[in-house]
Amino acid sequence: MHPITRYLEKGPGLHLAIARAGHVLVRRGGLYLADDPAAVQAIVDAYDPLPEAQQAAKARVDAAAGAARARHITVAPGQEAVYLIKEAEARAYLADATEGALLAAEAAALGLDVAAAAQAIVARATAWRSVAATIEGLRLGAKAAIDAAADRAACGPLADAAVAGLEAV
Repeated sequence: MHPITRYLEKGPGLHLAIARAGHVLVRRGGLYLADDPAAVQAIVDAYDPLPEAQQAAKARVDAAAGAARARHITVAPGQEAVYLIKEAEARAYLADATEGALLAAEAAALGLDVAAAAQAIVARATAWRSVAATIEGLRLGAKAAIDAAADRAACGPLADAAVAGLEAV
């Protein structure tokens, strides 16, 4: 093992790139030692940590957006389809009194007349669209800002701000 003289820490992806290239880099004391210093130095010099940082930051934003959505909707297999069908049935009923099975089931379960159930479903769908638009605007805006980041150090604070905004929704 021999020292490399121009090592610059660029994140865990750099260490993976060195290992994938079949090399070893260790830190002993204040020195970084490599099995092939010239080859490892070339990897260090060429490694760009920005894409890795952007990907991690955008994943955090997407996870926070998912959590924000989950605070407002039922997250269960098939439930999204049920909501869409109920909304379509409610809108159809309000337009021409066509009564669908899910609309009728909700009205009966809640002890409402079909018209009241239809109005409630449409109101919830409209409210959800407003919340969903807020979440999506925050998510997409944050991801665009992260994509425009000039260096990896900017990605974390951009994701932090987006997560905070999404947690407030």
